[in-house]
Amino acid sequence: MRKPNRNPHALEPTDKTTRLQRMTADKTILSWLQKLQPPDRETCRNGPRPCPHVHCVHHLYYKTEEVDGEVRVLMPEKELWELGETCSLDRKERENRHSESSKAQALATKPTPPSGHTFIIQSTLPHKALQKTTKR
Repeated sequence: MRKPNRNPHALEPTDKTTRLQRMTADKTILSWLQKLQPPDRETCRNGPRPCPHVHCVHHLYYKTEEVDGEVRVLMPEKELWELGETCSLDRKERENRHSESSKAQALATKPTPPSGHTFIIQSTLPHKALQKTTKR
C-alpha cells in the first residue's frame, strides 16, 4: 500500500492542541460549577458546611491564581472535610459578632461614676489647679 502524500506544512496534533481542548473542558466545568454556586450571600450562608464550592474566591482550602489559573492547596496537611471552617465570609461574620458582643458586654459591666460626684470634686479644686488639670 502506498502512504498518503502528506503536506509538510500541515498542522500536526500537538500537546498545545490537547491543552486547548483540556482548557476548553476546564472552562466548561468551571462555568457549570459557577452555575451551581449560590447567587448571593444569604443563600450561601445557609448552605452546607464544609462549603463544597472550592472554586469560590472566599474558600479557605484552595487558592486560584488570577494570572495563570494555578490552583494551590493552602492546607495540604488536612483534607477538605477536616477543616473547621471553609469560608472567609463565615469567619469574618463570626469575628464581627464576637467583637460586637464583647464590646456590648464591656460597656454593660463598665462602672460609671455618678455625675454629681464628679461635679463636687471639680468644684472643690482651686481655680488655678483646675486650669492646670484641664491644660493637659
